[in-house]
Amino acid sequence: MMPDMQIDWDITWLDEVASTNNAALDAARSGCLEGTVIVAGSQTRGRGRRGNVWHSPSGGLWFSLVLRPELERNELWGLTALSALSAVAGVRSLTGLSVGIKWPNDLYIDGKKLGGVMAESSGGAVVIGIGLNVNVDPADLPSVEWYPVTSLLAEGSGRIDLALLLNGILSELGERYGLLVHRGFSALLDEWRERSVVRGMRVRVECDGSEFRGTAVELDELGGIVVELQDGAERRFEPRAGVSLGLDKSS
Repeated sequence: MMPDMQIDWDITWLDEVASTNNAALDAARSGCLEGTVIVAGSQTRGRGRRGNVWHSPSGGLWFSLVLRPELERNELWGLTALSALSAVAGVRSLTGLSVGIKWPNDLYIDGKKLGGVMAESSGGAVVIGIGLNVNVDPADLPSVEWYPVTSLLAEGSGRIDLALLLNGILSELGERYGLLVHRGFSALLDEWRERSVVRGMRVRVECDGSEFRGTAVELDELGGIVVELQDGAERRFEPRAGVSLGLDKSS
């Protein structure tokens, strides 16, 4: 990796907020500098992708950061990918646990959801929200119909210093941000593919109200996923609103 972007991270720790992304979006609209980071001990109205509620109890690492990249609009999806990669690298470095990415933005361990990433644009900036179940007791984890949920504590990490994990993730993000800005996403493509937990797996894709089932065969340089459908045809899906993917456990 090349030297990072030398971002001056300005970190604010709060006991509780409705949503760190909302707080960061407000800061971005007010003209805050790149590198602003808002961390909360808990969120009362945490948000996930597609408007889903994100359960954010005490013990998790819930934070949002502000970036002001000089990228074309069609390149901004790469910020979600590099943020997911940075979170994976930060967790792996600190705990040794094998974390992967379920396209396009979920963090998984052994088939269980650990966290997620969400990007939003406002005020000429991009806000990246990252949520991780870290020191969350298994009894406090939510029960979700479609997938099991876990925490680093439940996976045997022991209790983790949240500030240490945050700083590790931000360091990893600075390196990958430099790669994305200077070389484009192709510089991160191999790592993106390597950390995928869906390549070669049976998947179920919901796209604009329709459902498709097949095998995930590849992730491409534009952030899309290519699925070989049950009839043998291949179809590409973009990482956008209206598209979601889950593992197909029906066969």
